[in-house]
Amino acid sequence: MLRLFLLSFLYLALCGSWAEAATPKPVQMTLENGLKILVLPDPSTPAVTHMVWYQVGAADDPKEHPGLAHFLEHMMFRGSKNLSPGQFSRLISAEGGQENAFTTRDMTVFHQQVAADRLELVMRLEAERMAHLTLDPEEVDRERQVILEERRARVENHPASMLKEQMRGALFHGTSFAHPTLGSDHDIRSIRVEDLQRFYREHYQPNRAMLVVAGNVTPETVKTLAERHFGPLRASQEQKKPVSATLSEPPAEPLTLAIPHLKQALWMRDYLAPSQATENKEHAYPLLVLAHVLGGSEVSRLARSLIYEKKIVSEVSTSYNDLSRFPTSFSLVIAPAESIPASLPQLVEDELRRIAKDGVTTEELTLAKSTLTAQAVYGRDSTAAIATLYGTAAATHASTDYPDTLIAKLDAVGNDDIKAAAEMLLKQPQVTGHLIPEPLLSKEETP
Repeated sequence: MLRLFLLSFLYLALCGSWAEAATPKPVQMTLENGLKILVLPDPSTPAVTHMVWYQVGAADDPKEHPGLAHFLEHMMFRGSKNLSPGQFSRLISAEGGQENAFTTRDMTVFHQQVAADRLELVMRLEAERMAHLTLDPEEVDRERQVILEERRARVENHPASMLKEQMRGALFHGTSFAHPTLGSDHDIRSIRVEDLQRFYREHYQPNRAMLVVAGNVTPETVKTLAERHFGPLRASQEQKKPVSATLSEPPAEPLTLAIPHLKQALWMRDYLAPSQATENKEHAYPLLVLAHVLGGSEVSRLARSLIYEKKIVSEVSTSYNDLSRFPTSFSLVIAPAESIPASLPQLVEDELRRIAKDGVTTEELTLAKSTLTAQAVYGRDSTAAIATLYGTAAATHASTDYPDTLIAKLDAVGNDDIKAAAEMLLKQPQVTGHLIPEPLLSKEETP
C-alpha cells in the first residue's frame, strides 16, 4: 500500500509539473504561399530553436528509389545558388549555433539552435536552400560515399538493426511504409542527380513545409521575418502523390538472421498497430500504457514471468510510437538467457490474452501512468525538445493540442481500454524475428 501511495503521489506531482510546463500556448499562423508557422514563446531562455519540417519521408520515396528522401536531406547541406558546399553549416557554427537534420518514415526535418538575435540568419539560410538548391554531380557522388558509410555504421554493423529492417519490410510489404529510410546499398548507389532534382521540385515547397520556432521570440517577430524570407517563395500547384498503402499478408514463419560469432540471440516481434492518424486511433493512448505494463520496466508482466519466475530470458523491452502519418508497430525485443525457447511465442501471447481478459492491476496502471507522465514532463526540458514535440504532432496529423492534452488523455485510460487494446493486437498481422548465432559446421560439413 505504501508503494502504491508513493506512486500516486509522484503521479500527481508530475501532473502539476506538466501543467506548469505546458504554458505558454503555441501560436499558429499560415503565410499566403501556404507555409505553416508554429511559434512557442519562452522568454526564460536567451536562445531559439528553429526547425523546418517537410512532410516527406521514406514512405514518400518512389518505389524504384528507396532512400531518396534521406539522400536529399544530405544534399541540402551541399550548396545552393548563394551558398557553397558546407557554407550553411560554417555560418551557423561561426555564430556559436548548432544545426543538423533527420529523416524518418514520415518527415524530413532541419533544425538549428542559435542566440535569439541570430534568428533572421537561419531563416534566410533555410529559405535560400528551400528555393535554390544546387545539385552538383561531384557533390552528389561525394555525399553518396558518406551515406553508404552511414548505412554501414547504423544498419549493416548492427545485426539487430538489420533484422528489424527486414521485419518492417515484411510487416508492411506491398506499401511504401516498408521502405528502409536509408535505402539499401544498391538503392544508394543507383540514385542519380535527376532523381534528386525531381524529388526536390516535388516536395521542397513552402506549402509542403512547416516552420517551428521555440524560445525567446514573439509571434510578431517570427511572422515578420518569415514573410520577409519565406513569403516570396512560390507554392507548388501540384497535388502531392499519395503513398502506396495496400498491405500484403506478412509471412507466418519467423524471419531468421544468423550471424557468425553472435554473443546474444534475440527474439523480436512486431504487431501492426494504429497511430494517432489512422483507423482505430482510439487504441493509441491505451497502447502507450500497455507497452509499459507488458515490458516497460523491471517489474513488467513479461519481466516478472520470463526473467524472475521462469528464468528463461535475461532482458525484455517493448516500444510503441503513436505519432505517425501511417500505421505503425507495437514491438517486443526479448534476449533469451541461452538459445531462444520454443515456448516463448506462446508465453508472450498468453500474457497478452490474460490482459485482454482480466485487465491490469491498480499498481501496474499507476506505475505506467507515472512513468509516462515523467517522460512527457522531462521531454519538455529544452526549447529543442518542445519544438520537436509540437512539430512531430503537427507533421503526423495528430490533434493540434496533442502535447498539451497528452497527460490528461493518458490519465483517462482505464482497464477496459487496455483490455480492448490487447485484444486488438492479438488480431493484428505480426512478424517474428530470430537473431541467432550462425550454426557451427560439423567436421563432415567442413569444406
